[in-house]
Amino acid sequence: MSTYFISDIHLSDHQPQLLKLFKYFIESILQPNDTLYILGDFFEYWVGDDQYSHMVNQTKQLLKALAQRNIEWYFLAGNRDFLLGKKFLAKTHGKLLAEKTLIPLGAHRVLLLHGDTLCTNDSAYQAWRSKVQKKWLQKLFLFLPLSWRQSIANRMRQKSMMQGQRLTLDMMDVAETAVQEDFDAYQANIMIHGHVHRPGIHIYQNKQGTPLTRYVLADWGTMGNFLRYDGQQFDLVYFNLDSNEKKI
Repeated sequence: MSTYFISDIHLSDHQPQLLKLFKYFIESILQPNDTLYILGDFFEYWVGDDQYSHMVNQTKQLLKALAQRNIEWYFLAGNRDFLLGKKFLAKTHGKLLAEKTLIPLGAHRVLLLHGDTLCTNDSAYQAWRSKVQKKWLQKLFLFLPLSWRQSIANRMRQKSMMQGQRLTLDMMDVAETAVQEDFDAYQANIMIHGHVHRPGIHIYQNKQGTPLTRYVLADWGTMGNFLRYDGQQFDLVYFNLDSNEKKI
């Protein structure tokens, strides 16, 4: 019985290999009674629970089937799928988490987040984020026809890609001060997030000398990635469709 953490799959109709990797992860890696946490950017974009496609339908079926194997799954929104809502989760038996969620795991206090709130050096992104997180604006957006919402999302993705080319690596990565503030605020000794697409394991210590660990999940491409806790240790693992696994 293990606990798995994934993020930044960016499921899309244009990248069918990602759905194949996710299907393999669900059907061949997860075992009965495991627990799954999806920490945002599950989809390349999500413009409302009325969004549909073959990819969306297949994803729903994979998630819905987890309940039959007694696998609980939780969703924490990212910057691309924060509009994923109650209808989707109800149909797939998922549970929604707050943007910063503290969970007990063995003897650990584990802080889960997508990771974008840690990137405080990118002031332009943080300003954009504060706007789109306003509930009244989200409700207004969801009243628009689906085709309009999809068109807006595509334009925003293109703009984001252009802006990203002008950012330095430091601006795109987490700010260490923000990391330490969250460790202190939640009294956590483990932090898990994605978003920055720079997988790794980072070691810190608090003022009392207690060791702290930050695990950064990878985005999915030709390989998938997960963090697994088996009750004793954490392993950050890459995998592919040939059953090959590689620990970081």
